[in-house]
Amino acid sequence: MLTAVVLLSIICSVFAARPEIVDDILPEVKKLGQTAYLNCSVINLQSPAQLQWIKKNTSSGEPLHISSDETIRIDEIVEGQKKYDVVKYGNTNRLMYQLIVRSLTETDAGNYTCQIYLPNQNYKEWPQKWGVLTIQVAPTIKDDNVTSITVQEGQNITLTCEANGNPAPNITWKRGDRFPLPNGGFQQRGGIYKVNHINATDRGQFVCFADNNVKPPASYRVQIEVKFAPYCSAVQDTVGQAQNRSFHAKLECLVAANPRAQVIWYKENKATQQKEQIQDNDKYRLEQQDDQRLKVDEKWYTLEIKNVQGNDYGAYYCTAKNEHGENQAQFQLFETMECQGQNCPSVGASRPEIVHDILSEVKTIGQTAYLNCSTINLLHYRAKMHWIKQATLTSPQKNLSSDETVHIDEVVEGQMKYKVVKYISNYGEIYQLIIRSLTETDAGNYTCQIYQPNWYHYKWPKTTGVLTVQIYISETPKCEGQNCPTGKASSTYQVSIVTFIFGLTIIFSIRNCFKR
Repeated sequence: MLTAVVLLSIICSVFAARPEIVDDILPEVKKLGQTAYLNCSVINLQSPAQLQWIKKNTSSGEPLHISSDETIRIDEIVEGQKKYDVVKYGNTNRLMYQLIVRSLTETDAGNYTCQIYLPNQNYKEWPQKWGVLTIQVAPTIKDDNVTSITVQEGQNITLTCEANGNPAPNITWKRGDRFPLPNGGFQQRGGIYKVNHINATDRGQFVCFADNNVKPPASYRVQIEVKFAPYCSAVQDTVGQAQNRSFHAKLECLVAANPRAQVIWYKENKATQQKEQIQDNDKYRLEQQDDQRLKVDEKWYTLEIKNVQGNDYGAYYCTAKNEHGENQAQFQLFETMECQGQNCPSVGASRPEIVHDILSEVKTIGQTAYLNCSTINLLHYRAKMHWIKQATLTSPQKNLSSDETVHIDEVVEGQMKYKVVKYISNYGEIYQLIIRSLTETDAGNYTCQIYQPNWYHYKWPKTTGVLTVQIYISETPKCEGQNCPTGKASSTYQVSIVTFIFGLTIIFSIRNCFKR
């Protein structure tokens, strides 16, 4: 009898079904602080076999034995809960062991192995499968980067931006003032950005953006300071004024220099063709104007010529000099029949102006928006009215139009997407921007700006209006169509009746016409 029992147990052990892992472990992608779930499905799992969860790649290099069946071997508590847990689902023939990993950190990422421990077999023959846990990490930029660089005009610079994150972040360079980059374009991809032969106009703030679609993105800013010889710009290089009527003329000069320049005004002597320095006295007033829109190395200088006389007409020069060089801007004062400028006793201001705010528009998708910009005195100068869609961090600004000429050649539903219509009134001109077939991307700020070629861009009049595009969600009635039990006929049915009657009327009219 004992021999039969022994033989029977040997036969059962030989022919017993072998434990197996029957499904792949699906990968998990989670963010920092979240909880991950890895599932391992097995069949024919019987004692003394055990299912084990093991983390293969760790910081120490040694495998981390997390569990045996439902017993957790890592005694770690995070935020009042166990770091690891194993929950068993199913019946005796098919079981699923779910590994739970809480409060995820970057070190939790890696390969997790589900294996069946068989005590009487070589461990190389133990059934096992592994799954990957990926931890998404928002970008971070290394904080050892410089925050300012000082160079001389004409030198080369290299900007470096290194970022970490999972997945690896995309790095983009842009200018802080949203103007084009020195090498052209509005953005440059890559962590290393080289600028060759840097120009004074390249000075300012450069911003590195790191983004991998895991919020929040990261940014790093570096201020580029350039040492350069002065640049002189005439705000308006030709100025007119009537003589002998106690009217004044004002010349305005914008000077950019680093280090700061010494500025001297000159008038050209018509007889000797020599430049004569102008002093602040009863005839001339020399001033430096403050303007918050100017950069640190930009200054605004004015020369006021009091009580303009016939001998005041001619050429004037705004000169600036520092240790790197000298430059000048030339002005021409000419005679007019009437008083010019804002301080005329009767004419008033003659500069182009935008006289009303742009009323905000609220539309739904697919509709048409109308934005109105009212101007005066636009015809007195070589000025143009521009419509501009303001830029965002993710998209550059669009120059939509100049006067009535549209720059964006986009057609929607057989019509131009954008159109500008000018209306003339007794007080000035209204430039109406029309935007058809609205989408969500059309929403934003639209700026009306008067471009004046002889003025510095900081003084161009402009104002901004907001276009809001709403997403319309219609309510579905309980019953639709022609077969509703009660209520009026549907609008489609009503339109069909009208169309039918209208068609019969046309046919009847045509027949009567031929009979005649």
